[in-house]
Amino acid sequence: MRRDDFPLKTAHIVTFIKEDSSEWATNYLADWKEESLRRQIRRLIPRHGFSFRRSSRTVLSTVELEQEQAGDARTTGAAIRAAYSCDCTFNTDETVVYFADEPVTIIAEKGSKKIAKVRGRSRISRASVLLTVSAAGRELPPLIIFRGVRGAPVAEECKHDNSGVRATVQKNAWMDATVWNVEFVDWIWANYISVEHPSGLALYVDNLKCHVSAESRDHLSEWGTEMVPLPKNTTSVLQPLDVGIMGPFKKKMYTLSLDYEIQLLALNRSASLRDRLKLLKNTPAQKQRGVLVVRVTKAWSLISDNCVLRAWEKAGL
Repeated sequence: MRRDDFPLKTAHIVTFIKEDSSEWATNYLADWKEESLRRQIRRLIPRHGFSFRRSSRTVLSTVELEQEQAGDARTTGAAIRAAYSCDCTFNTDETVVYFADEPVTIIAEKGSKKIAKVRGRSRISRASVLLTVSAAGRELPPLIIFRGVRGAPVAEECKHDNSGVRATVQKNAWMDATVWNVEFVDWIWANYISVEHPSGLALYVDNLKCHVSAESRDHLSEWGTEMVPLPKNTTSVLQPLDVGIMGPFKKKMYTLSLDYEIQLLALNRSASLRDRLKLLKNTPAQKQRGVLVVRVTKAWSLISDNCVLRAWEKAGL
């Protein structure tokens, strides 16, 4: 059903059972509530080769995406492979990371009429990470973008970071032309080129304005790099980072976040668990940024060469 872009839900299966096996459904619902039937369906779904997936919006249908992927792999992908070696072909893109993983569901008193309110994420609780990989499996140092303005304390703090990653600030903790040109092209990209001395490079990018602008194209060209924009709305199937790297990276970030919380709560057991949880929740922003840098560095180091190579193969580039 998902291949035909129809969002199949548990409620649809309940409706199908009621229509296709009405007598059985009537007898079952005479003794049990409909929610019981829903639970039974949710238990059976994994046993029959299906899984629950988080839905996402797309402009193109699945068939259109597959056609776009095949077409781009035959044309642009083939041309880039003919002109550049795997060592000289790269993909870069940003993703959002959070200082702490806020709960989607929480434990509450059964039957309580109080709304289970939790404090939501604010813009200051997130950052962006720019990741870069080559078709040969190489990973360049990540670029972390915190929320802040240049010249402010957060920016100065980033300058003195010695973790091996590059950290900077932007007012919304996102990528813009300044961060792209100054922090990525003139720092991470330039450092790689200065050390490795490759003869020519190709860089696949999505259609974010600062990635594909004329300024960006010219700036990359100065470093012997051909910018290769991916077709609009196709990054889910054509961009190696989206196809098979961002997911494992975020899973490792989540695992490291849980490990950090567990280790922190294990300290100072003389204090009550409630007090330790409150202390964890109120960690100073500067320390949170430092912890996030360590977490990103560790998670990125855990992404294997094989994971990167499989992503490029799956993308068809």
